[in-house]
Amino acid sequence: MSRTRVPLVAIMVSLAVLASACGTARGSEADTIRLVTYEGFRLPQDQLDAFTSRTGFRVSVTREASASDLAQLLLRTRQDPVADVVVGLGPLEVRQIVEQAATENYTPIGADRLDPRLMLTEDVLTPVSVLDVCLNIDIDYYQPPEVVEEFEDDFNPPAEELPEGAVIVNAPPSDTPTGIGDFTDPRFIDQLVVPDPNTDPMGVYFLAMLENRYPLDGPEPWTDVLAGLVANGMLVTPTWREAYFEQFTEGSVEGTRTAVVASDRMPVVTARLRFRPPDRLETQVIDDGCVAVPFYAGVITGTHNRRAAGRLVDQIVTPEFQFDIGDDMGSWPARFDLIDTELDARYQTRVEADPLDPMTLPDRVDDWLEIWAGVLSGAIGTAPTQPPTTDQHTDTSP
Repeated sequence: MSRTRVPLVAIMVSLAVLASACGTARGSEADTIRLVTYEGFRLPQDQLDAFTSRTGFRVSVTREASASDLAQLLLRTRQDPVADVVVGLGPLEVRQIVEQAATENYTPIGADRLDPRLMLTEDVLTPVSVLDVCLNIDIDYYQPPEVVEEFEDDFNPPAEELPEGAVIVNAPPSDTPTGIGDFTDPRFIDQLVVPDPNTDPMGVYFLAMLENRYPLDGPEPWTDVLAGLVANGMLVTPTWREAYFEQFTEGSVEGTRTAVVASDRMPVVTARLRFRPPDRLETQVIDDGCVAVPFYAGVITGTHNRRAAGRLVDQIVTPEFQFDIGDDMGSWPARFDLIDTELDARYQTRVEADPLDPMTLPDRVDDWLEIWAGVLSGAIGTAPTQPPTTDQHTDTSP
């Protein structure tokens, strides 16, 4: 019986090829840093690519629907983390992440360049951006731009040329609201739209604005102001996206509301989307009761590559990364030493707003939601003269 002899060198080559293949698979996994964030939080791809070029670590990005979903994912997978770095935790999520030790202490390179007002007591999370929440108004409604001279006659025909019985109707009133409380005035009836705080965090930040501007122990408590807003036709939508992009006149051609909860940078965001940035912004910020909403990044507890995860957090706070970080709602970078973009420098919309405290905010939210329900039902504050206007449409967009 004959045997086929396989040369020893062939066996060794085969084993080497197999080992190489296995090593490549393991190496590929080891050279990947997993980052998790939420939809709408912008991460500049060119900076992620720059991180890969410099360190050799590829960044794999996973997105959850919201910051709340992001936090819940971290808490559910604490025993077997699904990512190494998290970006985009807001003040409504931070405390539970800290209490459950879902992220590790890490002080990034360049931390001294971050806004000290946003820093936590311990370096369990690193501030990466901040959203200044304010009311925005359609300034073209309240203060119509001047008619270009060559078209002026088209808009103001001589009285003798008007049909019998016709009159020239003036532009919308020139009165312009300058504060939240103005929307309790009948002059501004049916003009404000806000998201529901039970279903959208921007609604919670609106309540924070109210309390900031009208403390409960002040001469005009925010419960009464909220009741006045409801009585004056304030519209409540399920989400901020619906409020801004469907109901607000500058967010939608079909919108009918001329004031909305947004951010101090949102007017610049919308101007950037224009084919040609306007000389005058169509949207104006009302600097009254504004609050700063910080967002954080961190190294996830249990990561198998803590050193590389820390290097990615370092990258996130570099000037190049910070310059382009943010979201589709108009956040600012957490660094305080960056120059403004061309449009930010031109329009100068930023306000001075005190940041919300992530460690105390959750307790306050429970009280706010209870008050909100009481005011809308008429059980708290000045009883509304009419039921709150509520848009029942559910927005399924992230």
